[in-house]
Amino acid sequence: MTKTLVIGAHGKVGQILVQDLAKNQREVLAAFRNKDQLQTVADLAGVEGVYFDLDSDEQAMTQFFIDHQVGQIVFTAGAGGKGGIERTVEVDLDGAIKTMIAAKKASVAHYVMVSAAGADDRSRWSASGIYHYFMMKHYADLYLQNSGLDYTIVRPALLLDTAGTGKVSLNVDFSGPKEDLQISRADVAAFVTAVLAHPEQSANQIYDLTAGHQNIQNIF
Repeated sequence: MTKTLVIGAHGKVGQILVQDLAKNQREVLAAFRNKDQLQTVADLAGVEGVYFDLDSDEQAMTQFFIDHQVGQIVFTAGAGGKGGIERTVEVDLDGAIKTMIAAKKASVAHYVMVSAAGADDRSRWSASGIYHYFMMKHYADLYLQNSGLDYTIVRPALLLDTAGTGKVSLNVDFSGPKEDLQISRADVAAFVTAVLAHPEQSANQIYDLTAGHQNIQNIF
């Protein structure tokens, strides 16, 4: 059976996503950059914690994907502002693109990128206050769209640690009130779980995501 690899499993969205996938009885590889974090998923049925280094080369990544029978990848890793611009480039851009190149070589069936709303709009980069982060997300998304992979890009608005609602909006309007430009991390994870369950419907699609009233299960 092919497996779903979650790159960035220790991040806030990644942790919730791994739990959601486990509840849906998926075979999951939870990828961590720190071996000490592997134990955090030890009690989740169907989940294997694995060490995965975004600083490794494409050849090593390709072999990893083949050896672990990876059929789907979710990239939800990020430098998180640590290490300055240089680390953001290494993780959010170069690290991401290396996984795409390796995924193509390893014949991975579906690649899901968790990006950011506004990454496709240069006017939003400066307004965001994290210009270089949005720039890296933009070019990683662009590379993915031209990678030859079946891809899905999920671009959520401002992430919150509130409880999930199971509902979203696919209309992100930056001209509207700021309170309409935010979404629970739990709802982002639920949406990605639905994307993975419907690869044919979600293939080669880009979804801008914010809080709303549309039931996630009715979208696909």
